Amino acid sequence: MSVSSESCLFCTGPLTGLRSKEHLIPAAIGGELTTDRVCVECNSVLGSTVDKFVDHPLFLALRSEVGLSVHRQPEWEFDDPVLGAKVRARRTADGFVELLSPVHSSEGRVVVRADTEEKMGEIARKVAARLEREGKSVEWRELEQHEPVWVRGHIPLQDASGLTELLGREAAKIAIEYVARVAGPEMALVHELDGLREHARHGPEFAGIQVAYVGPRPPVRLPRLDEVHVLGRDLPRQAKLDQMIEELVPQPPGGAKPDPSQVAAWPGFEHRVELIRGAAGPRFQLTLFSCLVVAVPLPGSLADLLPWGCFDSKDLRTGEVQRDHPWGEPPRALG
Repeated sequence: MSVSSESCLFCTGPLTGLRSKEHLIPAAIGGELTTDRVCVECNSVLGSTVDKFVDHPLFLALRSEVGLSVHRQPEWEFDDPVLGAKVRARRTADGFVELLSPVHSSEGRVVVRADTEEKMGEIARKVAARLEREGKSVEWRELEQHEPVWVRGHIPLQDASGLTELLGREAAKIAIEYVARVAGPEMALVHELDGLREHARHGPEFAGIQVAYVGPRPPVRLPRLDEVHVLGRDLPRQAKLDQMIEELVPQPPGGAKPDPSQVAAWPGFEHRVELIRGAAGPRFQLTLFSCLVVAVPLPGSLADLLPWGCFDSKDLRTGEVQRDHPWGEPPRALG
């Protein structure tokens, strides 16, 4: 197959018919740079596989922190002061809890919650009827009313390996697209970048990609949400993690909201893409939300062919955009 500037950056097939607008950094996390040098099929595949990192609980929280749209809030475990146990729920923007289910069971007791007594009674009667059909006896207790209280969320420990792989493939994808943006599509289609192309599309091993968190030592606080997150590998077990958070941010009595201000705040919310030629060799570098950095090694054979030092950045809080393209703007089709 012949490759030309009118070829898809990933499958290298011809760009025929309606082209697909592809965001370099996904629009869901605030990315604005686009290219139309990706075919519809590759755009669909990359969007449904590599770009799914945007729905990881950490990225959902970061999106909420900067006011980006989130179609679903992440689910956590919360201390339930009525049950004396943990329940699955979502935390609202004002710090209260939205339960995933109005019915919860613990040690032979069933608790039904609702906004109104009428609605609660309707749910409770259905639950009681089901239990009686199962041959279980039902004993009713008096109605209790509880004022909303702020409760601590227990952030589940996430397996970081899957996220690390996705971020590596995402950076490989953006590296190809950014080279096309600053040096022209012909440069992005050279065979020296085929390994990176395949890594973005299919995820085989690609040596040298490094994913790192470069923010304050965890735990770290998202200031607007007042959420405390613990990041990294080899994290302690959940019980020890909960104890660590409790020591840092003690829960006041009476359901009052804890003050996490002594926990280091997430320092910035900038996205940045850049080409760097340093002591470690030529590389493309992706920075997301100022603290998540992915370095992608580039072939040494391209050392004299790329505009090293060029970058594009955007501060998601202020909207400020900065860029430096030493070679100016090469011919390209961008949305």
